[in-house]
Amino acid sequence: MVRVAAYQSHAKSTLEARQKQIHEALSRADEERVDFICFPEGFLTGYYAEKELAKINSLEVSEDLFQQWLDAIGHYHYRL
Repeated sequence: MVRVAAYQSHAKSTLEARQKQIHEALSRADEERVDFICFPEGFLTGYYAEKELAKINSLEVSEDLFQQWLDAIGHYHYRL
């Protein structure tokens, strides 16, 4: 059986805080043996009304910081 979860919460306002929030959600899902977790659309990037705040708190897929983030959460895995 596949266990699916939906994560519902307000995204934290900074990239660092949001990454911690996502890590905690993934950790809990892992503890509860969830196979697939859905986050709201745009949750990783956050939601900003001001362009400057969006630029400060965004990730570029081609940057090392994005790869470091993927590496940091890479130990959470799909298990069937």
